[in-house]
Amino acid sequence: MEGHPHRWRAWVLTAFAVGALWLAPATLGSSAGVTTRGDAPPSAIDPNQQLIGFLRSAVGVATEVIVLGLGALAWTVAVARWLRQMESTDRIPATKSARKRARRRDAIQPEPVSATVFRVLVGLVTAAALILPITFSIVIGADVFALPKTVALWAFGAAIPFAMITLIVAGARLSRPGILELSAIAYVGLTAIATFTSVDAALSVVGERLQYQGLISTVAYMLLFAAAAIALTTPIRIRILAVAMLASATVAAVYAVMQWFEIDPIWDVLYKGRVFSTVGQANALATTLAAGSIVALAIAPITGRARRIATIACAVLCVTGLVFTFSRGGYVAFALGLIVAGVMIAPEMGRFVDRRWAGRAFAGAGIAILLVGLLAVSWRPAGELIEQVASRTASIADASEGSNRAHLDLWNIGLQIAADHPIVGTGPDTYVLVFPDYRDVVLSPESAEKMARFRPESPHNVYLAIASGAGIPALVAFVVLVGGCLAVGIRAAYRAPLPTRIALAGLLGAVTVHLTTILFMTAEPGTFALMWILLGALAGLGRAGRALSPTLRKDATAAA
Repeated sequence: MEGHPHRWRAWVLTAFAVGALWLAPATLGSSAGVTTRGDAPPSAIDPNQQLIGFLRSAVGVATEVIVLGLGALAWTVAVARWLRQMESTDRIPATKSARKRARRRDAIQPEPVSATVFRVLVGLVTAAALILPITFSIVIGADVFALPKTVALWAFGAAIPFAMITLIVAGARLSRPGILELSAIAYVGLTAIATFTSVDAALSVVGERLQYQGLISTVAYMLLFAAAAIALTTPIRIRILAVAMLASATVAAVYAVMQWFEIDPIWDVLYKGRVFSTVGQANALATTLAAGSIVALAIAPITGRARRIATIACAVLCVTGLVFTFSRGGYVAFALGLIVAGVMIAPEMGRFVDRRWAGRAFAGAGIAILLVGLLAVSWRPAGELIEQVASRTASIADASEGSNRAHLDLWNIGLQIAADHPIVGTGPDTYVLVFPDYRDVVLSPESAEKMARFRPESPHNVYLAIASGAGIPALVAFVVLVGGCLAVGIRAAYRAPLPTRIALAGLLGAVTVHLTTILFMTAEPGTFALMWILLGALAGLGRAGRALSPTLRKDATAAA
């Protein structure tokens, strides 16, 4: 991965980091619960209002759709073409005449259609990881983030079956269903049954407003998972996924930093004093930033110098944005993800990483910590920020804290709903409908009175949301599917060559972030889609890596 053709990754990351300063503010709009700068009409004095007026117009909406659609298409085509070059057994022709001869040879002996379709699937899945976190539209009013992301999710979900059907027509063989396939089918099937028996079937098909975790989204998630599992099977393909995730996370991080330093051209006041960026919610933003930075840091040691610098710079920016989210779950998830990735990589890194590079990395980390300490002491705003972060983190174990108390109340009701409807639940995304029936019975009078002022859309715990909405059997299928992916990845990591092991470590660390944060938050289309893509990539690369024999592992490590 050290040749000239790979420099595009550094340029992609750098372009996203710089371009975000211009593109992200231009495409944000009003959000529920966030104070805006007013309803003044566009004027020549305020170019930002002119731009917002354009984006709220029919032409502006059409422009957004075309730009995002063409961006996804261009990314898919570019990835497929680049993979064809990099995965070819022949040397890439360097001269014009040699390229002509190669084209004539390919015309006589064309590449199998299935190989091209597999690469297109790689492009589609990684395009989803790139596009979903930065998709939104200000024309929708309060539903700025969730609805546009859901539409994009459904669009990707609709495109994937065509590629899979093409694979079957082209003669690709279907593998014998294993525990992962059976658990995925069971999860979708049980969710479908729960939808048809729901207290509101129409709501369960589409999902509750502002989250849209109904049957359609569940099917789209499983299609992304399946496509990732069959297409993301090599370290080079995982690195493309990492580039896509880090690029979109960098865009979100740049705008989050702008919001924190009050140079946001759209909003004067942050929702509860926390940044939300292009994702729309602080905890979901923290998940996106933490997972993107861990994937990037896991692949940084095996890239070239320029790409390594660009990767680390983007990761540092993502971590900075993560700090500004004040997401306690995000902090814990990021720490756990780093630990998991580090444990997977550590035993083999000594034989791969140059000692001078490792020394510089540790020295740089020490200097960074020292500078942060000096900044906190000498600059009051920095000290206050560190105090806020420390206070926020320390409140995790305080059950009497308002947010923690609310979460515990929501969890108690979710548990009771699951206990009363253990087989098929009340229907996906119907927590908001049955909550009032349980509020006054399960909660104390004081808590019930407080909760009566709100309309909780979920138990703020994805595991409980599945159990109460689709039933305990669906939760079991979900846990078996997730656990199976983790088991495949961990087993493969201990016998795979080092490049594969590093990629698996990054995936395991990022998945750990998602599995931790969904303990404390509502699922939303952007971050939940990323989780399923990561799980599919973990299963695909894990199965491919596990197939390597000890001899192949030794030879591959030596070659690396």
